[in-house]
Amino acid sequence: MAKVLIYSDIHIHAHKKNADRIEDCLEVLDWVYKVAERNSIKHVLFLGDLFHERQKIDVLTYQKTFEKLVEAHASGSFTTFLLLGNHDMYYFDKWDINSIAPLDIIPNIKVIAKPSSIQIEDFMIDLLPYTHNPLEHLAQLSKNSKRVFLGADISVDGAKLNSYGTEADVIVEHDGAMVKVDKTVFENWENVFLGHYHCPQQLSENIEYIGSPLELNFGEAFQEKHICIFDLKTKEKKYIVNEFSPKHLIIKESQIANYNLSNNFVRIVSEDITCTDTIDMYKNLQTDKSIKSIELKNSNVKMEEQSHAIKDASAILLNEDMMIENYIKDQSEQEESPIKDLNKKLLLKIGKMICEEANVL
Repeated sequence: MAKVLIYSDIHIHAHKKNADRIEDCLEVLDWVYKVAERNSIKHVLFLGDLFHERQKIDVLTYQKTFEKLVEAHASGSFTTFLLLGNHDMYYFDKWDINSIAPLDIIPNIKVIAKPSSIQIEDFMIDLLPYTHNPLEHLAQLSKNSKRVFLGADISVDGAKLNSYGTEADVIVEHDGAMVKVDKTVFENWENVFLGHYHCPQQLSENIEYIGSPLELNFGEAFQEKHICIFDLKTKEKKYIVNEFSPKHLIIKESQIANYNLSNNFVRIVSEDITCTDTIDMYKNLQTDKSIKSIELKNSNVKMEEQSHAIKDASAILLNEDMMIENYIKDQSEQEESPIKDLNKKLLLKIGKMICEEANVL
């Protein structure tokens, strides 16, 4: 049976130092493998970002995750391919040092930390870990011929980043030119499943972001979270929806009574957060221990403004090389610039090294 169970971007961590959030993520892991077992799935594919913290992971998070994966694979019923995501990488542009490498010691877990092609039943599938410049690796994997399946952690231009509708703007340097990474880069594959962005979405009939299997923040509010069973032979997709994990609820003050707040993260939106009745309501909700967290926001901050701010930030995160290169270019063009006559390639390299050390990238 040539079926694979696909999930991605679980980002296991103690959210705001809350250890309960680790348990929310581990509950999802447990659910994933129970679904695999019930459906007699022999191959599980994870598309990146198992952990959230890039350069340091607390001991509790790592040990509990390790134990859960050992427990899930104890039966030997299936093999999991763990793809390297950007949050699993110590350096922004290097695969060799990463947080999931030690998990390869667990029987029936295979860590994919470089572009790879693997055999599942009668089908060859291609896997691409996160890379800041994927075009060269995609070309090498496809060999300019039609391929059956690609699983990748990758940023694609025009993809939705969040529930506000913000779209990604992805440009990389390739063969000396700045090129958009859009869905046309996947034309050599019949079926493409992507990790990296958390909003589940179809980019085309055969290209999709599987999305995170649980809501990780308020930017993912009201999204339907799921995992997918994909039949490599028939191309049939079966989505299994997560109906148990805590939600991120963004609620108008006047509509609080319409929602079950228990076991959820709650943001109350009010037109006047200084109003005495509003403050009393908020203080009362703070005493409700069944609510995961509660916050109060002013509705005067428009969603569109939040969306633009998020897009601006994402553009910086997606184009670090461009950001440094543009800075060097701007500085060099100034008449009395101290770097005007220096080697620009060397300055770019030094800039990237400084950013890595500062944990900015």
